[in-house]
Amino acid sequence: MENRKKISLIGKYFTITIFVVSLIIAGKVNASGGLGIVPANITEDKLTRGSVLEKTINITREDTKEALKAKVTTNIPGADDWISINGGNNFTLKAGEKITPLRVKIKVPEKAEYKDYKGSIDIVISPSSLDGTVAVAPGLSVATNLKVIEQKINSFLIKNVFAKDTYEGENISLTLGLKNTGNIATAPTKAELDFYTINKENLLTTKQNVREIEKVDPFTTGVVEVVFDTNGIAPDNYWGKLRVYNGSQVVGEYDVSLTILPKELKGTLAGRGLLGDLLAKLLSGGLASVVNVLLLLVLIVLVVVIIKRATKKEKAKKMKR
Repeated sequence: MENRKKISLIGKYFTITIFVVSLIIAGKVNASGGLGIVPANITEDKLTRGSVLEKTINITREDTKEALKAKVTTNIPGADDWISINGGNNFTLKAGEKITPLRVKIKVPEKAEYKDYKGSIDIVISPSSLDGTVAVAPGLSVATNLKVIEQKINSFLIKNVFAKDTYEGENISLTLGLKNTGNIATAPTKAELDFYTINKENLLTTKQNVREIEKVDPFTTGVVEVVFDTNGIAPDNYWGKLRVYNGSQVVGEYDVSLTILPKELKGTLAGRGLLGDLLAKLLSGGLASVVNVLLLLVLIVLVVVIIKRATKKEKAKKMKR
């Protein structure tokens, strides 16, 4: 057990070391005296009045035997008071801690001038006690390049789309991972969902979202829900094509698998767990092919075999005792 812990600890330190070294080679770490910062710069050229930007920077170090004191100062002419550190400007690098994350918040005032703001966020490291013997770097710095513009930018990217099975007559929800790439809160203005037969050959109907889509704050990634009604759509498996709009412009099309279950199955085994999901699809006609039915039977047999083997092993252990 002790050897396993040692191996696990060695593996952990090895991974962290490789991570830091690779970033230094790539020029993304500001390192000095065994200390480093990842990333070594904060750049944003789409800020506007009222914008809030949050970034995480990580202080890394090789020697973690002793705790160290750290103090953050800013040197960004005209924007020093925009910067705040979650937890305060004075903090401790704890003993044994290889990576210390700092959450930096930049809040642009409503009366900020439209221009560039360049400078740095500086971190001074010192021993936590006067008799400390740790050799430390004179300081670390994060280059900061901010630009405040008058233009309001409304743009976003859809990172992923996920559809949850629903029941006949109920709304179907699609979950979207949305990255706001603009500088104001945004969301799709509308969405359309085409229902095709499962072989993708025949378009059956097109639905529009029935609720307003919640907005995501600028410079962040969030999860939004897009809801469509399923009125007039029979229980079955379908192939869907989702179109997402920003204003009148289509900004993306995404394929998604859709399943509508018979309302009679709600609250039964068919709605519970992996086996229940497979059963629901079988009963709704989604697994009509002989091959899929056979696969389901094989899965059930495998589960039974695994349970029997586990039971035999448990009985054998009890007999030995």
